[in-house]
Amino acid sequence: MSERHGRAMLDLDEKQQREMLMRVVNERLTVRQTEDEAAGFLVDHYRQSLLSNELKETARIS
Repeated sequence: MSERHGRAMLDLDEKQQREMLMRVVNERLTVRQTEDEAAGFLVDHYRQSLLSNELKETARIS
């Protein structure tokens, strides 16, 4: 794993970083693949946050 792999994972939380580290090592991901996968984690997390906030807002209005 290179410094660039690590940099690609900086915005992930600790659990996601550990999971990504195992994938980088086991699957021999390139830096580009690591960047893409890390971005996917962040998009999924953002979508889940939005959905959660929408559900809370809907429950509050009801």
